[in-house]
Amino acid sequence: MATLTRRPMSPFAGLAEMRDRFDQLFEELTDGQVAERRPAMDVIDDDDALLIRAELPGLKADEINVEVQDNVLTIRGEHEESQEEKDKRFIRRERRTASFARSIALPADCDVDNVEASHHDGVLELRIPRAKQEQPKVIEVKAAS
Repeated sequence: MATLTRRPMSPFAGLAEMRDRFDQLFEELTDGQVAERRPAMDVIDDDDALLIRAELPGLKADEINVEVQDNVLTIRGEHEESQEEKDKRFIRRERRTASFARSIALPADCDVDNVEASHHDGVLELRIPRAKQEQPKVIEVKAAS
């Protein structure tokens, strides 16, 4: 006689395995040339500013979009690459498009109206100054006479 054992079933059981299978399928369909969707990013908390460096190899400055809305910084990019090979009997053309978007929440004291952005050697660098915080005003309490 077989005994049935009841196991609690998680609604998320098997999702990691399914994602691995999808990743494997996409790699097979694209010959392993799946573009990275999230650029590597360094966030440095300086006393007077937040410094952000994002690695965006192969992208030009006009292919990058930086937005701040509701204290959320979003960096988007899209790069199109084409390759053509000519021979006596055929022409082969390949076009690849890679795009990404990455968002991070900014601290409340960031001055988003004065963000400075620069791009060089495949690295986007953002400097987001901290808003000047007012020092608390000390009010002297006098004893009634």
